[in-house]
Amino acid sequence: MKSNHWKKTASILAVVALVVGLLAGCSGKGGNTSSTPSTPPSGSAPSESVKLVFWNNGLKSTDDTGTKKKDELALFRYVKKFEEENPGVTIEVVDKPADNIATLLKAASVSKDGPDLIGLWAGGATNDFKHLLVPLDPYLTNEEKAQYSGLDIAKTDYKPDGQVQALPYNVTTYHIFYNKAAFKKAGVELPTSVKTWDEFMKLCERLKQGGVTPLYVGEKEGYVSTWAVSELLLDEIGPEGILKLRTGEQKFDSPEFKKAMGTWKQVYDKKYTNKDFVTLGAWDSMQQFADSGAAMTVNGSWTINDLTTQLGDDLGTIQFPAISADAPYADYLVSQPGSNISVTKFSKYPDIAAKFAKFITSGQFQIDYYKDTGDIPSNTSADLSQITNPITKQALEWIKTSKTGLGFDALISADAAGEFYKLASAVVYSKTTVDEMAKSIDAKIK
Repeated sequence: MKSNHWKKTASILAVVALVVGLLAGCSGKGGNTSSTPSTPPSGSAPSESVKLVFWNNGLKSTDDTGTKKKDELALFRYVKKFEEENPGVTIEVVDKPADNIATLLKAASVSKDGPDLIGLWAGGATNDFKHLLVPLDPYLTNEEKAQYSGLDIAKTDYKPDGQVQALPYNVTTYHIFYNKAAFKKAGVELPTSVKTWDEFMKLCERLKQGGVTPLYVGEKEGYVSTWAVSELLLDEIGPEGILKLRTGEQKFDSPEFKKAMGTWKQVYDKKYTNKDFVTLGAWDSMQQFADSGAAMTVNGSWTINDLTTQLGDDLGTIQFPAISADAPYADYLVSQPGSNISVTKFSKYPDIAAKFAKFITSGQFQIDYYKDTGDIPSNTSADLSQITNPITKQALEWIKTSKTGLGFDALISADAAGEFYKLASAVVYSKTTVDEMAKSIDAKIK
């Protein structure tokens, strides 16, 4: 999960005034101006030219390494392939930043003018807009539904019998990545045997004493704290407790959350991180990790390819350590779809849009997309024998052999998650307290 991300700082009327013109310009009127649309039968060729607008958030549309042209990326190769297989249909991909996409979607709901398809972070970021999404169940066989790992997070209110409102692109895991060369420089053994937080803290102290920064992280957006605390809190309250955070049955203002947040804060209190963590972003810290000289960084499976490019065989990974050996759910890890695609009620052509959603989340697409990004496929029909990266294979083994739960920010509302992101850096920088943070998040739970 990229990764969550939605800042709501203006009234809806101000937002509408600002973006309605933008929506009209970039939506291409993907068939969303008629209240009584006519839709061709599923699987048939349209009787007229059809333009579907896809607001992309999550799928890689540029190559940061500069080694691939735009049309060589899996996203655009599959868009072209879909258009060739469906004459008369064109797909317009419009990238939307994660920080603004919810605001734009709210504005679209007022102006009645939005995209045919939309990519959103899985979980709360999608479920918050369920009233704007087309249920996909009529377009999916039971066999097709069974192919997607973690599909419940894409269902209405996460209920097993809820309507499918999105199809996931990937499955994510959180990692502590390490640089073998930095460990060698510090004269410290590799962290492969570290299982608990106490062991991890002792490791950080040995690295510090060896003249190497233990952790290189960027907390500007609060994402690193989200990943770390998600793992620690899951150890304490388990998957059912995490689900209850969304409804308020389980409070953030609780001993378990305060313990999890306080435990993570220790790495900052003991100065085990880079000094500029509060002004550095999570993505920036990943990109700078190899050159930082630090021993470890915290990030997600979506960065495996980038880190492999930086470090090659010097890259290693371990699971996030359990908060304690006797924690009730110490043997659980966070694993969930990170991003997904939905069909919106703005579309005149939901059948064709649903067909594209299935196409762009197929097993074949996801394995080709893995080659661009290192993302772990969520579609179990993907040929996993094509995965050769040892770090990705390690993450797959974790998912296969471990008990899994969801990260809390994937489930709570965007408002509540945004409150955590906003306050996380202030807490770890000791500018506000965990108690104040917990109360503030609970106030955002709807």
